[in-house]
Amino acid sequence: MADLVLTDVEKHYGDVAALRGVSLDVESGDFVAFVGPSGCGKSTLLRSIAGLESITSGEIRIGGERADLKAPGDRGVAMVFQAFALYPHMTARENLAFGLRNIGLPKDEIARRIGEAARILKIEPLLERRPGAMSGGQRQRIAIGRAIVKEPKLFLFDEPLSSLDAALRVEMRSEIVRLHQRLGSTMVYVTHDQVEAMTMATHIVVLNAGRVEQVGTPLELYRSPCNVFVARFLGSPPMNVLPAEVEKNGGARAELRAADATIAVDRAIPVGTRLFVGVRPEDLHLADDGPFRGEVQVVERLGHRSLVHLSRGDQTLVAECPGDVPVHVGEQIAVAPRERSFHLFDEAGLAIGGG
Repeated sequence: MADLVLTDVEKHYGDVAALRGVSLDVESGDFVAFVGPSGCGKSTLLRSIAGLESITSGEIRIGGERADLKAPGDRGVAMVFQAFALYPHMTARENLAFGLRNIGLPKDEIARRIGEAARILKIEPLLERRPGAMSGGQRQRIAIGRAIVKEPKLFLFDEPLSSLDAALRVEMRSEIVRLHQRLGSTMVYVTHDQVEAMTMATHIVVLNAGRVEQVGTPLELYRSPCNVFVARFLGSPPMNVLPAEVEKNGGARAELRAADATIAVDRAIPVGTRLFVGVRPEDLHLADDGPFRGEVQVVERLGHRSLVHLSRGDQTLVAECPGDVPVHVGEQIAVAPRERSFHLFDEAGLAIGGG
């Protein structure tokens, strides 16, 4: 195991800045997920840690040693890619052994490492098969095994499940979490799927336009987003965010006007202040006297829950309701927020406290 420390890491492609002053501390044994929209720099950052991209400036330290000054093969990292990249003419055993033979390990050590990886991943019956005779999940296990046999200081995963079908992704998520628990290794995982990040990682790094927006545990980021970007990025469906203005200030309590409705928050904010109010769909419920009234545009029936899209002029709210909620498209309904469920952001989109 090893810790990972990034200090002011920059990566430029000509005039384009892919990474902008990224600083990050990953503790030994942690499982960190990099998330963000396409083009935010998460894969570039992972490849920079691996040495597949050279950084423009800054430092990368793995286990206390400067990694950015070393060749990729000397950094003590192993990477699992989105594409399995297995040699089709080799058996699983030969795929696992290939890299170890190249660095001149003795045969008995290669056999020991392959045996240990096969035991951990439960792939012993697959060792004599070629990739063409395996399912997608089996090939992914072999790809992960190829990383395990290197006994690296740091595991790097670059969207390893995105090519698998939905059911297999769920199964492999659990497999990787169990792998992390068994090995206790430091892992960095890039994904565009926030569900993967929320369910697998001990900490999440949210990236946007090459910068780190926020770092924290999944629940910290979900419950206390630092800005509107993080608030809307983490959560499915995303947080409802409405422009608002303070109409009345009664000391420790203020009344806001948002989407033509009056709502109260437990916070002293000067009258006339413009801000944004956020409320998650699961914190909105049907209520005859709810402040948000409008026409049902869409009802997404998802079994145990339904997502009700409510139109209020040019604003749309999404409320998460029980699966059998008796509402229909075109119906006029009202929804109310649960107590103290509001998130407040200033005009720049930065969190200013809850309500």
